[in-house]
Amino acid sequence: MDFSLGGTGTNDNDDTYDVQGIGIDDAALIAYWNHTNLLQSGAQYADARAGSIAAATLLFGACSNQEIQTTNAWAAVGVGTPSTCAVTGIIDNMDNSPVLYPNPATHTTTLSFARAGHRLVQLYSLDGALVQRIENNHATSVEISTLQLPQGIYMVRIHEAGQVITLKLIKY
Repeated sequence: MDFSLGGTGTNDNDDTYDVQGIGIDDAALIAYWNHTNLLQSGAQYADARAGSIAAATLLFGACSNQEIQTTNAWAAVGVGTPSTCAVTGIIDNMDNSPVLYPNPATHTTTLSFARAGHRLVQLYSLDGALVQRIENNHATSVEISTLQLPQGIYMVRIHEAGQVITLKLIKY
């Protein structure tokens, strides 16, 4: 089963599964981060499962749809159990959905919101290092400097009213 596409069925253990696809980009990012940062020589399936779930959690947030579907995909192939998360940590229907532009960015990018609010914006490199931390107090936009950053993919995590949304930022 390709967890980037999802699927339903019954596995060889007679366990039923229902995995929603997360898309090839998110699946590749999780796999890459796991393979380059977590897995060690001699890793077993249980290690690969734990690493990919940890990568999904770091990149997209605890109980994000990506973490839930990664966990469920491993259960679908008979390694571990399905996710026990009841809700997603990424806001899919947020009425104040942020827009990140330009993306890809060279010098700066702007995070724009439909309404003002208090929020914390954090920029992480793919190795999990916090690169920038910006407190946003009741503004409708945040400017993020990318001038000094090396080229690559970064994760922008926005904390607002007890919820978290994660966006990908590409620096070129």
